Amino acid sequence: MYGADILGERIPGPALVADFQPSLALLTPWRGDTNRWVRRAVGVAVHFWAKRSRGAAEKTAQAEALLGLLEPMFEEWNMDAVKGVGWGLKTLGRYYPDSVADWLTQQVVHRQRRHRALMLRKALTYLPDEQRARATGEAP
Repeated sequence: MYGADILGERIPGPALVADFQPSLALLTPWRGDTNRWVRRAVGVAVHFWAKRSRGAAEKTAQAEALLGLLEPMFEEWNMDAVKGVGWGLKTLGRYYPDSVADWLTQQVVHRQRRHRALMLRKALTYLPDEQRARATGEAP
């Protein structure tokens, strides 16, 4: 676990910050890798990018592209990978709560995608109550 997190924070995460589009393209095959630690590193890289972006409005389109990257991983079932992806979603939610709430609403309410409870719990961590309720389809 430690190695995957260090890898995500030292290589693909900084690459996303420095040169977003090519890095995003290189990370895309990682999300379907057979190794759970490689899949986990994708979420950690997203976490790193979100932490560095600090919610800058001009980076909202990139945040939404990262949500697109994570979309197939929302149904991840391996707990090690779930924790990494959830970490990425949690940090995106801290800095881009509107985008994450909209994305979660699509995944959970409209498409009713199968997911681990931990993944959703992490993604909801920083969302305000109203957005949290919308994202889960519950009354505020």
